[in-house]
Amino acid sequence: MPQRDRGGAGRLADPARRSVRKSDRVVPAGGASVIIRVFRARAKPGRADELAQLAEEVSIPFVDGQPGLLARHTGRGFAATGDEFVMISVWESVDALKNMTGEDWESEVLPDGRLADCIEESSVDHYEAM
Repeated sequence: MPQRDRGGAGRLADPARRSVRKSDRVVPAGGASVIIRVFRARAKPGRADELAQLAEEVSIPFVDGQPGLLARHTGRGFAATGDEFVMISVWESVDALKNMTGEDWESEVLPDGRLADCIEESSVDHYEAM
């Protein structure tokens, strides 16, 4: 099969596949910023399968049931990183996020103590959608 010229830096994108302009984006009522929350966790040795099961049974339904949640993506590391987990959630605003977290929205939320028993280390970061 012949090699396709992939172009170099500065190559123009196909207009039919252009990204959405900032002016075209949906802005929640009140003009609040959409918040992207990235939670990461590494399971304790030998506890990754248990953590995965708890995520499916407890964490995912807990987050999915929150008002103001726009999207949620959850994943488990592949191959050598199989003890690592990530949950990316997208929220209408910080206020919507606070419905789940309370005022301390920059901290991790574990809806069941069994999750903490399975986690070696975790972190949470927040981003404003661009």
